[in-house]
Amino acid sequence: MPLLLAAACTTGELEGAAVEDGGAWQRVELERLSGWVESAGPPERVTGARAVLLRWWTDTCSYCERSLPALDSLAQEFGDDGLVVVGIYHPKPRARAFAEAEVLGIARGYGFNGPVALDANWSLLEEAWLGSGGRKATSVSLLLDSEGRVRHVHPGPELHPSRDPVHAECAQGFEAMERAVAELLGA
Repeated sequence: MPLLLAAACTTGELEGAAVEDGGAWQRVELERLSGWVESAGPPERVTGARAVLLRWWTDTCSYCERSLPALDSLAQEFGDDGLVVVGIYHPKPRARAFAEAEVLGIARGYGFNGPVALDANWSLLEEAWLGSGGRKATSVSLLLDSEGRVRHVHPGPELHPSRDPVHAECAQGFEAMERAVAELLGA
């Protein structure tokens, strides 16, 4: 997968929907991330994946705590087909000091076992999501194909399976992401 990733929609019309041709998405460089936990750069399993699911998360977000294990289950379900899920940590407030080992421990404690990237100053989050207008949730999920084009967006803040009516929207978002992954990978 190229180190350029498609991101940043200029309109809200693509949120929560499949994106057939990359739409109005611009390209941003993965190098805008401030780093990777346990790796000097993007791990080979990320750059060589057939599909990458990026999820911005933080340690003060209950939505993230519920969503990360669900996304890890997608990595388990579709990993052999070529999906890699990357958790991109962004501290709240912005630029708050943190220890990489602590971030990794929290991700693992939430039940997320995939690669963890860092967006300490929110530069990629700002470019890929918040800067395109009217966005409030910072816990966005972007599904990318092997060429780095965005194929599905979940605007956040929460997605996971649930039978609880209170979480019906979360479950619908998760099911839509699961379908998008399956379709993209032909699984």
